[in-house]
Amino acid sequence: MIAVILLYILLIFNLLFISAKYANDYLIKAFSSGLAFLIFVYMGVNIYMVIGLAPVVGLPLPLFSHGGTSFIIFAVIFGILQNLIAFKDYSRYNFDSKVTMQTKDFH
Repeated sequence: MIAVILLYILLIFNLLFISAKYANDYLIKAFSSGLAFLIFVYMGVNIYMVIGLAPVVGLPLPLFSHGGTSFIIFAVIFGILQNLIAFKDYSRYNFDSKVTMQTKDFH
């Protein structure tokens, strides 16, 4: 139980580190910090439900609970974040930007 909680804490800190690393890109910063907050809330509510300090509302433990829909949604969210990070510098991946027009001087 402690190992799972520590892994979630490491995941949240990693997402917050990504948010700080890309502080100049608002979309990545907002997306990664929002995802960290979402995982923190889901984790907190689920843990409080299991130990009996909160009423059972049916929130799954992210990436861990039995239920395919929650896992697929979080996988898609992490995929979107990965895509935002990978294509931050779009000109490196765009072939058209490497092609330059050559002009001929006919004097």
